[in-house]
Amino acid sequence: MDLLIQMFAVLAVFAMVHERVLELLRMPRELLAKQDQNKPEDSKRWTQVVTVLDAVTIGSFNWVSGVVLALLTRADLLKLIEPVAAGQKPEFLTQYLRKSPWDWSSWSLLEFLGCVLMGFSTTVGSKFWHDAVNGLMELRKQLAGAGAAARKLTAAEVQQALNTAAEEVGKSKAADSKQALTDVAEALKRGARKAAESQPGH
Repeated sequence: MDLLIQMFAVLAVFAMVHERVLELLRMPRELLAKQDQNKPEDSKRWTQVVTVLDAVTIGSFNWVSGVVLALLTRADLLKLIEPVAAGQKPEFLTQYLRKSPWDWSSWSLLEFLGCVLMGFSTTVGSKFWHDAVNGLMELRKQLAGAGAAARKLTAAEVQQALNTAAEEVGKSKAADSKQALTDVAEALKRGARKAAESQPGH
């Protein structure tokens, strides 16, 4: 779970950087709009420029800027999810902002695909990844509390706890990823507690 939290945290930071880049790209928009008003004869050209700018920043093609940013910084999502031995630095950090994007000989098809996936990950926004990190941290905390009780259960009681949790999660109406993960953790904890209470002697 620690690897997943680390990955989501990096995705949140990368998505936030992407959002700041989009804000910089949109800064000339008002100037272009004024050009459109001041020179009616060029209105069609400036309108097209503004339309393209909107499409790649807040429109359906905003993933393009995310992919370009990932390629320029060598942000490879596939390297981010690779397991790392204790004491070693993740390979993602050895190439992110360290390798030149223009060194074509150092590129591989797999790395290119990883950068494209990283670019697409920005489309959900930094808030989504931030909430996912918080949700996973809360889940880890809740599971740590439920772990002691779960270790005392038999296989049948564990299955009973999982079934109870599944029923409760199915009824959940969580509005975001953080709340959904919190609901899962709470449901597992309650399921383990109910199964433990059903043991003889309780």
